[in-house]
Amino acid sequence: QWISLPADTQSYQYTFSDSSEGLKTLYLIVKDKAQNISWSHAEIRLDFSSPQLQVSSLPDYLDGGPHAISLSGDELIGEVFYLFGSDQTPNPDSVEWMSTVDGQITLSLADYAEGPVSLNLWIKDEAGNIALEPIVLQTTVEKTPPELNDFQINAGETLTGTAQVQLTWTASDNVSGLNAFAISEDGGGTLSEGWILSSLASGNYSYTFQDIVSGTKTLTLLVRDSAGNISQQQASITLDTDGPSVSGITLPVYTNTTTLTLTPTVSDTSSGNNEYLINSANLTPAASDAGWNI
Repeated sequence: QWISLPADTQSYQYTFSDSSEGLKTLYLIVKDKAQNISWSHAEIRLDFSSPQLQVSSLPDYLDGGPHAISLSGDELIGEVFYLFGSDQTPNPDSVEWMSTVDGQITLSLADYAEGPVSLNLWIKDEAGNIALEPIVLQTTVEKTPPELNDFQINAGETLTGTAQVQLTWTASDNVSGLNAFAISEDGGGTLSEGWILSSLASGNYSYTFQDIVSGTKTLTLLVRDSAGNISQQQASITLDTDGPSVSGITLPVYTNTTTLTLTPTVSDTSSGNNEYLINSANLTPAASDAGWNI
């Protein structure tokens, strides 16, 4: 049925005869007085159903920082909005609605005090339909880092001749509990072996330096609780894997005595000279062998 359309008409109200949900196509056909016809079309999806999405649950503990919540479900074909509010259905036109990004919601609990938290998450689809009831999310906020003490390398020794050392420490967390530890050789920027899961209060870990050049080595120990809070402590030791420099041992071709006087030149720039041993065997002695002299 042709409808007279005044020249200044800006809009026209139309009601679908087929009110079932789904993709609909409208065709607009326009005829001028000379009987010339032009047409255009557009598509729209009718959606009257409340959104039904699945939401990833929160961990038992959070540190208050940003946390990503994942959404899943058929409603993600269009733009999805969310709002944290009361148990009363929010106004669909409220300015508090926020868009999800790639099916995720970013939750921040920075303004919440430590302790249990319960949140009402409302979901709205692109058509403006709001979920029949909120999704209740619960967690406990903990912002206090774990207690960390007595971090030592080789029980507090200042010198080691091998790259492998023994690390010890004590830690505790009375709320969420200890979760993991990590070791860094550059002050915490790079974790040498990643996070190692552990809830032990007394740490005892064998570690091998990645940088084995002789010199002072500083390790940073990071301890994390189950909420994500981190404490750290540093300890240092001198690594010396270079043998001392020895020169100047000159013997005559012949001698008529078994007692000789040696005047060698010995130096060690890392840990300093400590002991000497003289024998006539062409074998390198072990540091633990008997016969060393100060």
